Amino acid sequence: TSFFESPMNIRFDPARSLYWIGDVNDSNLRSAVKRLIALTTENSKAPIFFLLKTDGGDMDTGFAFYNLARQIKTPIVSVAIGEVASMGIVLLMSGRERIALPHATFWLHEPHTGVEEATIAKMNEETATLVRERTQYIRIIKAGVAQKKRSRIKIETLIKEEKTIAAQEAVKIGLVHRI
Repeated sequence: TSFFESPMNIRFDPARSLYWIGDVNDSNLRSAVKRLIALTTENSKAPIFFLLKTDGGDMDTGFAFYNLARQIKTPIVSVAIGEVASMGIVLLMSGRERIALPHATFWLHEPHTGVEEATIAKMNEETATLVRERTQYIRIIKAGVAQKKRSRIKIETLIKEEKTIAAQEAVKIGLVHRI
């Protein structure tokens, strides 16, 4: 198979590509959603190649893209082309097929807060939000990995330890299907 050909004989088509290079933020979400809708409207049967390199970013933004991508019928092939970190892992999980280029890396970690100075009430609210977001983050990743108990436990360990893993390890635990 060629570099961007899946075992299901889906060949890479640059005209059917969606790129997310950079932070998970509203500006990139806006561009990605426009492109996703345009490609789906153009041909709902042909796969969309979602090429991804991101250090992560806003959790609500990542969840929004994931929810939309998983709702459409058009098959999405996620391709990690470099570092995919933090909320980028959830973006990766939006693909029904997930591929990593040989030197791609993956970083899973606990959600972080941006609150520096706040009242107790604001800190309590932020804590509740973090717990909710962490639960969603872990649930999405676990649902995407191989249904082996070992992989689900490994995901939680990687998140707690905040480790970066290589493409080969990502295949072993089911984060991606192949290199």
